[in-house]
Amino acid sequence: MAVAKFNTEVLILTPTAPGNAPANSVYLDSSNSNALSTKTAGNANVQVGNASAQDVMVKTMQNLSGAAIPAGKPVSKKADGSIVSADSDAVDGQRYIGISLDAINNNATGRVLLVGPNVVNAVQGLGFIPGQDIYISESGGGYTNNFGSFTGNNDSVIKVGVADCSAGVANGVATDLIMFSEVVIRP
Repeated sequence: MAVAKFNTEVLILTPTAPGNAPANSVYLDSSNSNALSTKTAGNANVQVGNASAQDVMVKTMQNLSGAAIPAGKPVSKKADGSIVSADSDAVDGQRYIGISLDAINNNATGRVLLVGPNVVNAVQGLGFIPGQDIYISESGGGYTNNFGSFTGNNDSVIKVGVADCSAGVANGVATDLIMFSEVVIRP
């Protein structure tokens, strides 16, 4: 099976009514001035907010790595919800999620410019942990973190982003989704 990667500069969403959006989805709510919204696993509609582009793309994160992270450096997400300097040769440093905007000392928080928008509560209650790659599941609009769950029968494996905890405090339970899509496999 060939592996294909897809990078995009623009993701275009077509507005839809909340009743047409499947569970575990991100959509533009046509009944609410096309506000960016999510539908939870329990079918609750949650507006991402009246956030500016900077609010959606900048998130406060906690450094518990034991070392300071300089401003302007790539950072990765750890399973405990904290950040660490990105490092392609270290397991904890391989979940790249953005660039530090501030110098962030150990046990401190600072701003990170994300690789894609942060969708608050998009994966709340789904059992994911921060730093996990999240894919579109085979179950019609849901999410999965299990790359091995795809049957291979006409499956496209599409990564939608990385799970994350809420802003400010490291937590081992993911609620948010940092979106950046990548087609991993296409039949």
